[in-house]
Amino acid sequence: MSLQVFPEYDGPFSDTFGVASKELLSKYPTPEDMLTVSTRKLTSLLEKASHVRFGREKAELLKAVAAGSFGVGFAKDAFAFQIRQLIEQMEFLERQIEELEEQIVVLLKQTGSYITTIPGIGDTLGAIILSEIGDVNRFDAPGKLVAFAGLDVKVTQSGEFTGTRQKISKRGLPYLRRAIWLAASRAAFCDPVLSVYYQSLRARGEHHLTAVGAVARKLCNILLYSEKTAPMRCAYRNNGTICVLNGQPRCRTFPYDVRKGGVLWTSNEIWQPLYAP
Repeated sequence: MSLQVFPEYDGPFSDTFGVASKELLSKYPTPEDMLTVSTRKLTSLLEKASHVRFGREKAELLKAVAAGSFGVGFAKDAFAFQIRQLIEQMEFLERQIEELEEQIVVLLKQTGSYITTIPGIGDTLGAIILSEIGDVNRFDAPGKLVAFAGLDVKVTQSGEFTGTRQKISKRGLPYLRRAIWLAASRAAFCDPVLSVYYQSLRARGEHHLTAVGAVARKLCNILLYSEKTAPMRCAYRNNGTICVLNGQPRCRTFPYDVRKGGVLWTSNEIWQPLYAP
């Protein structure tokens, strides 16, 4: 709609549907509207909507672009009304999305899951992963969860030929695969252990996507053990690492939450990383 009324509007803003842009269009949807307002008032609106990211320079640019616009010259009031209505609809949907995300957080906490302690997984991704997986006890090995998500490597063979370019099969659930992939993309750079694993693969010459895929498979391993042991509070993070005791996922009852830094050690316990590279 704005392309018909104000085709040059895309230039000043990289995101036409950003907060500052929507605020501007809701008040001044046509080039003529922007020309009627003073530069000072336009600057004030932009500074407030963008948290001072935009200012007088952007306001002057918008007025210059509006002065040379060649948008449609008829039924501008009708177009302006439609633009305002579309923006109100977008803001309504955004508010609904925020309410849904808040409800997702509440419901996720009610499950008692520890999935958000896994690197790269927040409330939204955690809810998606849990809802897609269902009962984790269906999977008796991490490899089965990897295949269920379609993150297993597809081998191309024909006779004696075996392909060297390996890609994921994508045979599993697409939403689950995307959620784990997004988590792996984050964990590959922010988690102290998985980032080392990612960097080691890159140092061996592996492509970025190949390395992220390997991190995603590691996350499936972590996810399976974390959820299977969650009812016993046996999966948790210590200094960025989910641990095992003597080869098995274990934990003790601590005087305070170990995920927040509280640790009580005994001399006869040997803790090792669950997903060491």
